[in-house]
Amino acid sequence: MKVLNIRKIRNCRQIDIMYDLEFDYEITKHFIDHLAKIAACEYFPNFPKPFFRIYLHEHLMIKGSVGNSIVRVVVLNLIYSQSVKESIENFIVHAEGYTR
Repeated sequence: MKVLNIRKIRNCRQIDIMYDLEFDYEITKHFIDHLAKIAACEYFPNFPKPFFRIYLHEHLMIKGSVGNSIVRVVVLNLIYSQSVKESIENFIVHAEGYTR
């Protein structure tokens, strides 16, 4: 999977920093399993569109749903802001290592 686009999301509270990562294919359960190798993953298969949430370290949450090609990265703690970019880059490298 390749990341096609990274877009910073602005919200009305202006306190959260969020990014959307767009992949070249739709997310599958196998892709979620691949992502779960780098961090604890919560998977909710009983939703109309199965949903997942991954926490990386103490400062990032990544969430999305099966069938979408976009995941949202939420920065949870700005205290760790220097390592946020590195964590997102490491996540992208891991995600792009997935082969269908």
